[in-house]
Amino acid sequence: MTKPASIIEVVLDSRLIGDTLSPAQVTGLKVLYGEPLLDEELVFYRLATEREAYAPREYREADFICGRRSGKSSKLAANVAIYEAVFRKHNLARGERGHVVVIASTQRQASVAFDYILARLEGSATLRKLIQGEPRSDEVDLTNGITISVWPCNFRSIRGISIVCAICDEIAFWRDTETGANPATEVLKAIRPAMATFPTAKLVKITSPYAKQGVVGMTSNCGTSAMTFWSGVLIRQR
Repeated sequence: MTKPASIIEVVLDSRLIGDTLSPAQVTGLKVLYGEPLLDEELVFYRLATEREAYAPREYREADFICGRRSGKSSKLAANVAIYEAVFRKHNLARGERGHVVVIASTQRQASVAFDYILARLEGSATLRKLIQGEPRSDEVDLTNGITISVWPCNFRSIRGISIVCAICDEIAFWRDTETGANPATEVLKAIRPAMATFPTAKLVKITSPYAKQGVVGMTSNCGTSAMTFWSGVLIRQR
């Protein structure tokens, strides 16, 4: 059996996603998927996680806390979304459609993330063959039974679908338009049951640093199934 391509191979392959990654981005994605690290990547790992030893293992849940203009939407969210949608096996039931969802702070930010995703799909001669029908303003269906969706933060939009991967973009800055409160807790409460039946499902939270309270950073208390990766600006010691 052929070994599945790693996320780094897929992202860098010009026949597939064809993107570039910084050393820190490569390290973060390798850690997320439990891939071995090179010696120079171990340096980034230790700085970003404040852990000394690295034992490769795949994580179901992760926080990426990154500086501004560090490629959160383009290099992390878009590439993880495509990799999960196209190159991972999620064991859907017959007739079931799985969703890779990218949830952003606003509709405008969601549209930015969708533009990155669609550009990569349509820009690859291999990946564009998987697009089923015409993409909608916030969704694209694939022929393998997966839909990539992008939405502003609202827990109501999550209910009633099967989620194989959820990517929360700038989650520390989410705001409810009516109350002004951050709805992240309610959104995550809606996401987790929708992922429960998929053993390889992922919940990835990506954000700029904002405050110590809230859902960002709580991942470190979720046991061995989760990890926190600080990239770009390392501003907190724990």
